[in-house]
Amino acid sequence: MNIFRRAARTLRSTLSDILTTYRWKRILSRLNLQLLSTLKPRKVFTVTNGKSLFVLKLTTQQGLFFLRDWLPHVQAHFENQLVFPELVACGEFSREKNWALTTWIDGDSLASIFDDRDPDSSTWGGRGVTQHHLDIFFRALTALSTLSLGPNTLREPIVTDYVLSGPRLQQRIYSYVHRLSSRGLLHLDQLHLILHWCEPLLVEPSDKQLLFTNGDFQFRNLVVLNDDRVGIIDWDTARFSHFEIEHCITYQTILLWANLAAQTALIHRSRNLFDWDDRIMHAYCVFNVLGRMVSYSRNPQLCHHFGTLLANLLRGVSWEETIGAHI
Repeated sequence: MNIFRRAARTLRSTLSDILTTYRWKRILSRLNLQLLSTLKPRKVFTVTNGKSLFVLKLTTQQGLFFLRDWLPHVQAHFENQLVFPELVACGEFSREKNWALTTWIDGDSLASIFDDRDPDSSTWGGRGVTQHHLDIFFRALTALSTLSLGPNTLREPIVTDYVLSGPRLQQRIYSYVHRLSSRGLLHLDQLHLILHWCEPLLVEPSDKQLLFTNGDFQFRNLVVLNDDRVGIIDWDTARFSHFEIEHCITYQTILLWANLAAQTALIHRSRNLFDWDDRIMHAYCVFNVLGRMVSYSRNPQLCHHFGTLLANLLRGVSWEETIGAHI
């Protein structure tokens, strides 16, 4: 029976690959574009019309919404500090997915600092991060956090649908825990404890402003331009969030787990720049570690690492001590 199931999965995957390839070729042909390179298999490509470079990628309806309706709205606000991609064209890729063609932000990408791997293992985690990279990170994050959009300026569905807190975040936690438990990496009876530590995020705050946010703010998505401005790419998960600073800091610190000096510097500088509640930071650390466990569930070494972090967090060890930054 297992043999038939594996064969069926292989067949479905092969047919999906063929259909996906056909769809991309049809889109490129219709737009008179040529493929230059693949940035993410079957998802993100660099393309050209012979004169300029563009990014062609799969995206959600939410991603298209922010690219089309909100990035132009805030571009003028940051024109002297930040640069965003512009939407050139978009369309339906399938019933569940859309495609977007955006302008190429030409500059020095910070993605390469995460490609500095230990030659003797599969570990990674920002070994190449320097003080210069941290300067760029904080310059961009500080600038972005100055644009607070109050609920009175937004249409109600945006606020209720895209805020990463409250019921939406609780649904994400349920999804993470069930996926990890189905793979034997977590016990379902730990859900109650996880929700307990994440409780500060699950109640809508009354004293927090909504920030327009990237949703995946990290070094990989920052580009330094020749005029010293910073470009921010990859807006598929953009949203309005009450806790964007806390989310960015804990998420980024977790990604730097192989670089203790960078973790320590990031936390020190964050404390000087931003006012945060340690309960919320701890809660986001739990949430972000869960997300990393899902992302790397097929990598035994990384899964063990993030599993250890989660166990410490659930025991009540402070988030700073848990990630190894003893301050």
